[in-house]
Amino acid sequence: MTHLLDSSALLALVLDEPGAAMVAGLCQRPDCSLAVSVLSKAELWSRLKSLGCEEAFEREWSLFEPMIEAVLPVDEAVVDESLLLRRSCPSRLPMVDSLIAGTARVHNLVLVHRDRHFRGIPGELLTQWDLAAAPG
Repeated sequence: MTHLLDSSALLALVLDEPGAAMVAGLCQRPDCSLAVSVLSKAELWSRLKSLGCEEAFEREWSLFEPMIEAVLPVDEAVVDESLLLRRSCPSRLPMVDSLIAGTARVHNLVLVHRDRHFRGIPGELLTQWDLAAAPG
């Protein structure tokens, strides 16, 4: 696997938000293999529910499944990495975001997102692709 899609990247694609084309392109690149955290699956459902689109979750998730090599669990190694990231981040890093970033670290994946909370993580600790900062 090469990249971990955060729920914000999944939502960009589902809701056609800025960065959607970049995520779609990443999904089609033969040199990329994609994963998501199990937490991002839950966050996708939660966000769609909050928008009154809960019934769309199964359909949207079924579209992602063929593109995703793995749905990665949260285990003790992920928790340990998330704590390191929270200690190292000068700005607020919510627990779920730290666990998702910790998952990327444990599996040595590039974190793809459009979430401002990840921006405070020092670059030497996490390789990220911020869709909000990417050109185009």
